[in-house]
Amino acid sequence: MSSAGELSASQPYQPPANGFRTFLILWVTQTISVMGSALTNFSITIWLTLVLYSQPEQKVQLAAALSILGVVALVVSFIPGPIAGVWADRHDRKRTMIAANFISSCLTATTAVLIFTHSFQFWMLILLASLSTVSSVFHTSSFGSSYVMVVPKDQLPRANGMMQTGMALAGVLSPALAAALIALPALARQGIITGTTGAILSRLADGTVIAIGLEPSVFCWRPLP
Repeated sequence: MSSAGELSASQPYQPPANGFRTFLILWVTQTISVMGSALTNFSITIWLTLVLYSQPEQKVQLAAALSILGVVALVVSFIPGPIAGVWADRHDRKRTMIAANFISSCLTATTAVLIFTHSFQFWMLILLASLSTVSSVFHTSSFGSSYVMVVPKDQLPRANGMMQTGMALAGVLSPALAAALIALPALARQGIITGTTGAILSRLADGTVIAIGLEPSVFCWRPLP
């Protein structure tokens, strides 16, 4: 008589019947999440350039700040990698992704509030960016090991192609969307945007808060399988 272990070893894992439909939901939500993160990152770069280091003599400080941010994000992403992989194998991936998205949204909302109240400092940015990177690593580990288990083997190339397309779309569309949102208050002051919306927008120095605030707003309605 075969043991349970022998049976499970002889029978390959079969994805669920509606696995590709589940992947489509995952793909849409992941693409939205990546676009929101890219939108925030680009908005932060613009904020550093236009607000924190806006003077011509501060170009060296601006270059240093952008370099530090890049190095911190790279270094911090390596530290939790092995832990996140083990966590994704041993815990509920759906809950991990929800928790990671929630934490990321809270961190982004904190950033928007600090910018709106003119309390944001560079050390705060480093701290929030580091925490956001850790959250992103856990989310990516759980997501990467989730969709390959729900997509039928013959559909994996299609799924991988869609994932790459989503990443590329985020990289192309997010900077343009961020620039458009940041320009809204200036357009309102020029009279291009009128009415109540224009009056509210004209009170803002720039639209960085609007662009950054989209990510936590999206989480409120983001569907999950």
